[in-house]
Amino acid sequence: MKQLLLIFLSLSLAPCYGAWTIHFSNNFSTEGDDVDNFDYGKMDNAVFIGASLTDGGKLYVGWTYMMLSRNYKSDAVTNKDEISTTQMGPKFLWYLNDGKNIFLSANWLPFAKGERKRGGNSEDIDGSGLHFALGYQMKINRKFYVGASFNYHSLSVSEVVDSGNNLTEPSQSYTSMIPMIDLSFHFK
Repeated sequence: MKQLLLIFLSLSLAPCYGAWTIHFSNNFSTEGDDVDNFDYGKMDNAVFIGASLTDGGKLYVGWTYMMLSRNYKSDAVTNKDEISTTQMGPKFLWYLNDGKNIFLSANWLPFAKGERKRGGNSEDIDGSGLHFALGYQMKINRKFYVGASFNYHSLSVSEVVDSGNNLTEPSQSYTSMIPMIDLSFHFK
């Protein structure tokens, strides 16, 4: 599987037109109340490095590295529930106009590993994910853009190893729709 992805990435970058992009995305939010005494926090970070497949630099393909974390604590639950994952995979980034302001992206994240704590029990998780985004960014200068995007992310957990090294294969998923802040650097 890893060799297949490396071959795909190598072949897709072969016809590169000399334009490269580095795209950063971030979301951080917390909330809580003193009525139900709960706290919830999440952080999503992504870095994409891609090469253009078109002469005008509108379609990029490359590799994404994502880090996601969530935590929840309430009076009803004595321990904090947490999940933290690292996900990687190929991404297509398509700019819909010549000014590179409006974009769509699609990620397939076949490598998703992390740790989950539920009810005081720690587990290692393994799975895969999907990520899609629609965004708008403003040009700051010739190479630097700043903007925001609306994102859909899904993580499917396929293997869980608990603290006693017991392996289970559940069918569980985590899904979120979130806004993110985006920074892009374009190079030729």
